[in-house]
Amino acid sequence: MKQEKIAEWKAKGIDWLANQLWLQRNRHLEMNQNLNTVERELRQVKSENEITQTVKQQNRNLAKILEENGIRPAQLRITYQEKDCKGCKFGSDLGSGEYDCYSDFQDYEYCPKKKIVETVSFYTYKIDNDVICGILNTFDGRGEYDVLKVVDCKTGEVIWEREAE
Repeated sequence: MKQEKIAEWKAKGIDWLANQLWLQRNRHLEMNQNLNTVERELRQVKSENEITQTVKQQNRNLAKILEENGIRPAQLRITYQEKDCKGCKFGSDLGSGEYDCYSDFQDYEYCPKKKIVETVSFYTYKIDNDVICGILNTFDGRGEYDVLKVVDCKTGEVIWEREAE
């Protein structure tokens, strides 16, 4: 098999062999560039993962220090609303629970909304223009909800309430 292939290549001539060598060299360079890109992206993902783990550990440490000093988050039962893409006549199912809105409504004011009741722990919070935001017990950036009602879980006191749209 090897002898036959070499004989075939010799028959095609030196120009053909040189051209094949050039093409293989370019493919090799391209593959090396792709490999370098993938390795760089992998290093970045690993670095981001390490940072995320470090931040989570620091958040746990901070929560422990606050708790040791008698500072605990306030548990609030919030009733909020968010877009209900599943029930929207302007959307389409993309599969795996994702929906795409193909309406021309930029502010989504006509989108159907669903009510959600959830218990959330806040170290600090404020309610402004129907939105509650603050520092969550996990210290992450999430913490903005379009609230309808806020109840203190400890006392049962209604802190804030408004009518649904």
